[in-house]
Amino acid sequence: MENKLDFVDFNNLCPYPGTMLYDKLQKQGRILVKDRSKYFAMNNVVFQPKLMSVEDLENGCVWAWKQSYSSRSIFKRFLLRHNFTSWFHPIAYLLVNLENKKGMSKLAKKEWNPMEDT
Repeated sequence: MENKLDFVDFNNLCPYPGTMLYDKLQKQGRILVKDRSKYFAMNNVVFQPKLMSVEDLENGCVWAWKQSYSSRSIFKRFLLRHNFTSWFHPIAYLLVNLENKKGMSKLAKKEWNPMEDT
């Protein structure tokens, strides 16, 4: 709330094959998933984090989404941030935030792959 952001997005780091990060993690033996189709799902952790478990990283991302897109957070930002001088911005704000809330519930259940929603 202090930063006055209308929207946020949380994703786990994804070291794509062919990048320096992927090569580094591969050399360290920390790449867990070779199937590239798993690299596009929002909450699939495909590498072993150094200082936490895979589950902690996945749960942290879900927690951040839940905190940001709870009904209370959405409407608190809406009421505190908008002066309602334009009809478009409040409507767009609500639509995008409610869509993110829907995605968040799929994310928590590991059902959301944005590549399949297109």
